[in-house]
Amino acid sequence: TQRLPRLVGLTKALEMIL
Repeated sequence: TQRLPRLVGLTKALEMIL
């Protein structure tokens, strides 16, 4: 479960686009 940063980065990018 140390892949959170990667998921967070992706989510953040998606939120920025939205």
